[in-house]
Amino acid sequence: MSWQKWSPTTRFMLLISLTVIGLIVLLTTLNTQRAISSYRKEVEKQAALMLSGHSLAASEIYRTNDDSRLDLLTENLRHNAKVQAVRFYDETGAVTEVTSSPALRALGPKIIATNSIVYVWQADSLLAGCPLRDDGQIVGGISLELATTEMREQITAVRQQGFQLAFIAIVIGIGVTWFANRQLDKELNKRQAVEQALHDSRRMLQRVLDTVPVRVFWKDRNHIYQGCNQHFAADTAVAHPREIVGKRDEVLPWGSRAAYFHEIDGRLMETDTTSHTVNHYKLPNGKHAWLDTYMAPLHDDTGQVIGILGTYLDITEQRQAEESLRKTQQRYQSLFSHTTNAVFLFDFNFVFLDVNQQAADLLGYTLDELVNMPVDRIIAPGDMDDSQNQRQALLDGRPIPAYERWLICKDGQLVPVEINVSLVYDENGDPSHIQSIVHDISDRKQAEQTLRNSERRFRALIENGYDTVALVNKDGTITYTSPVTTRLLGYTVEEYVGHAIGDLVHPADKEPGSIVDKLRHPTQIESAAYTVRVRHQDGSWRWVEAIATNMFADPSVGAMVINFRDVTARQEAEEALRQTQKLESLGIMSGGIAHDFNNLLTAMLAQSSLLQTKIAVTDPARKHVDRIVKAADRAANLTQQLLAYSGRGQFDVQPINLNQVIEDNLHLFEVAIPKNVQVALQLTPTLPLVEGDPGQIQQVVMNLIINAAEAMNGRNGRIH
Repeated sequence: MSWQKWSPTTRFMLLISLTVIGLIVLLTTLNTQRAISSYRKEVEKQAALMLSGHSLAASEIYRTNDDSRLDLLTENLRHNAKVQAVRFYDETGAVTEVTSSPALRALGPKIIATNSIVYVWQADSLLAGCPLRDDGQIVGGISLELATTEMREQITAVRQQGFQLAFIAIVIGIGVTWFANRQLDKELNKRQAVEQALHDSRRMLQRVLDTVPVRVFWKDRNHIYQGCNQHFAADTAVAHPREIVGKRDEVLPWGSRAAYFHEIDGRLMETDTTSHTVNHYKLPNGKHAWLDTYMAPLHDDTGQVIGILGTYLDITEQRQAEESLRKTQQRYQSLFSHTTNAVFLFDFNFVFLDVNQQAADLLGYTLDELVNMPVDRIIAPGDMDDSQNQRQALLDGRPIPAYERWLICKDGQLVPVEINVSLVYDENGDPSHIQSIVHDISDRKQAEQTLRNSERRFRALIENGYDTVALVNKDGTITYTSPVTTRLLGYTVEEYVGHAIGDLVHPADKEPGSIVDKLRHPTQIESAAYTVRVRHQDGSWRWVEAIATNMFADPSVGAMVINFRDVTARQEAEEALRQTQKLESLGIMSGGIAHDFNNLLTAMLAQSSLLQTKIAVTDPARKHVDRIVKAADRAANLTQQLLAYSGRGQFDVQPINLNQVIEDNLHLFEVAIPKNVQVALQLTPTLPLVEGDPGQIQQVVMNLIINAAEAMNGRNGRIH
């Protein structure tokens, strides 16, 4: 605290105390100095007398060089209580004897140099010395070290007197100062309390100004800034509000508009009016902002205008939000009015607040009829329970997925709809009402029904048709097969699915390069038709005819579609037809050959018969002729069989004894079969006769024996 802030009484008392203390200290100092000066003169005088009285004797001793007398002189000098040390020097100032005083040793050169008495005061002694002369010439020097104990005691006594006086003065001063300090503390406490309160108030005001999101500043009548808050300081690119004090608008970032601001400030201060504006500005950082500005004059205690206060708030985000909200409302209103869906708005009592025209058209009501109508009026009775559950879930804040309902139209008809319902919140984030967007799904329902009917028909065709349908993926694995597979191949659907397409195909039908081999990579084939053998569940082979179509590009299929059917019966019929055609061809050929051969045999048989009649029975050649005739007969019979096979023969039907036919042709039968197979006869003696052509019967028996022999596959055996 400065001197001017002390009270007059405190200042007077402090001045008196300090004056008394100063005077006592001054007097004590003067007395001490006076005592020291007087005593020094007295001691120097005594030293001069002692040196003068002994210098002649010392000079004589030096001249005669009598050491004994010099020692005696030294001893006499030391008998003086004040003399602590004696030193003799030669004509150069060097010591002539050892002494315990180094100070005396250093004094010699000074004595010789000054050629007079020399005094050197030390803390506890006086060094005094003079030169020794002989006939006017300096022959040496003598010095004494005198004790100053008495002087110190006198000085100490003087100082003690001064200290006593000073102590008394200090005690008085302390008392005065203590009293003054008490008065001063009271004044300081009061002043500090006021200043602290003022400081706290200013800090709180500054803290409040820095906390509020508003920029605050104030100027005097000369447009000089007197203060601001931290937000305004940041806008002016200074670190602290105190740096703005004393500045004008010309030196701030908006200096180019200083005249404009001064004109507004001056007008408001002159008219003592306020101003509130919302304007768009370009900020110093280059950004554009909307500022809500308020200006008002500042007054002193007398009501005089002393400056102006300004505040402004950056409401850019608010304006942007308002603009966004306005556009959103416009878009929402446009969507609400022009959307193809029906939109219903209702409160938490489930009463309609508003609907769009599409909602009215959907149900056949007018807009006025629907507003304030309870929602339950349009809910089908069968959907009421589900609607109640969803309402509760909606009120609980749980998300509601889209769901389907039947709504009741004004004419009583039901319309299927898909509903999306959600809460609508106000600007405070609180639920305000419920919005329901309703989409008419009548066409979709009709399409779904049509699709279901189509699927049922397709499923019926697939499951009950003659053909089997299978799907094969890109790696050649069967992923689906119709139930007809069980009837066709004996496998269940589960057993068949998962196989590779060639797993059940006959090895001969899936050799490299075959269609089945290529179908292992089905994406490389557009379409293919093929017939292969497939193993039945019972192990047999079935012929199937298949058509493969590449439908990987169709996203609804994404597979190779294979239609196949069992053509085993057809294959067998075709094989039988081929065999029949072969036999027919063989018969035609046989008939032609047999006819020509029969003509030759007729001539051969006629000639051999003529030869037989001309040769006697006893002739050795007769038996050979008989065999020729008999062989010709058998050849004729065989020719007749060929003609019969070809349908051109004539049969000689007569009663036949089968035993006789077998016995007559036994040798022929044995020749026709392998040697490891024997023929054993077990004929019934009383076998009835049968009517038939003997040649045909013979051929039948031979065929039976040959077939039986072939069935043995080369093994030994016997035919009965």
